[in-house]
Amino acid sequence: MTSQIIFLFLSILGVVGLANTGLIYPYFFCTACPGHTGACPLWVLEVSSIELWLDPRVAIVNFFYLLGLLGVAGFLVGRGFCGWACPVGFLQEAYAKVRKTIPLDLPKAVSSIVVGGILISVPLGYPTIITGYLGLVGIVLAILGFFGLVVLYKSSILNLFLLLIGFSTLLASVMYLDYPEFPAFLGLMLCGVALMGLVYNHLASVKEGIKSLLGTLHLKPTQVKYVVLIMIPITSLALREMLFTDLDPVGGLIATLPTLLIDPSGWQSGTFFWPKMFLLVIFILFILLISRGWCKYLCPIGAMMAPTNKISITDININHDKCVKCKKCNKACPMNIDVMNYDRSLECVRCGRCVDACKFDAAHFNLLDKQIK
Repeated sequence: MTSQIIFLFLSILGVVGLANTGLIYPYFFCTACPGHTGACPLWVLEVSSIELWLDPRVAIVNFFYLLGLLGVAGFLVGRGFCGWACPVGFLQEAYAKVRKTIPLDLPKAVSSIVVGGILISVPLGYPTIITGYLGLVGIVLAILGFFGLVVLYKSSILNLFLLLIGFSTLLASVMYLDYPEFPAFLGLMLCGVALMGLVYNHLASVKEGIKSLLGTLHLKPTQVKYVVLIMIPITSLALREMLFTDLDPVGGLIATLPTLLIDPSGWQSGTFFWPKMFLLVIFILFILLISRGWCKYLCPIGAMMAPTNKISITDININHDKCVKCKKCNKACPMNIDVMNYDRSLECVRCGRCVDACKFDAAHFNLLDKQIK
């Protein structure tokens, strides 16, 4: 986690005046983040796809630049940046540590915080209308809502009721109100929170349903991220829109919300703001319920970097002569890889958990086929 914090700091050095470097991060980091010093690979992919309509030569240069930088990073460490640098990986790692130390049902708690956050968002989003002590009231109500909804989430019926209220608010604000921004946002968030509760209460059924759907499509869950990656340039080229960036929930977390907090008075909601916030709620639910869920199943940058695991000069090696098949390495792996039968798996993020877990010196890092740890 220390390296992830360092890379996060390096990524936002622009807040202290460092100019944009012109580099492309080999990990997920939204270009819209305040003070960023480099570009997200997906942003470059979208811009280059749209540029094919305007100047194909520039687009091709951009594609080569993108593939070149990612290729060099992948050749050196494979998907190592996913395990050692990515802010989204850091978020998931931090949550895993908190979950081990705090005896709290965090999926329910975070769902409740979202509802409380709606109350805080009133003075943030509309500072010229509601200011002063009412903002403090919003924080107090958020705390009360936090504890109240932890109990509320034990009932699916109440979640359905919350979903009905949210959908009705969203529908009414769009159809009948002259200024629907906040009511629509409120309805959207209530729907999101209710869906989180319903999914959480019926998690086993939801997992089985998703597994059945993917089986029908002849897809493994870990292959979904490749579909997401393929659709990004296709939608950008067809629609001439940066659709992924507009809807990206990670961008909502590390770019949209920080921008709101830094300068709430200069904010105006756009067409994609509410859908992005809704997807952010779903994203939070996803990473709360599934360890490294984003990295395993959805991250398109992970899909970009995965093939480089086969050619990188750094790797993890298993000495089968020393291995006693205790499976501690498998249990430690956040990506659920069968480490004992590891063969440069595309899912490995080079985090080294398996190396630390092995007590028999059977797992270690390799550099050019030579053991370094």
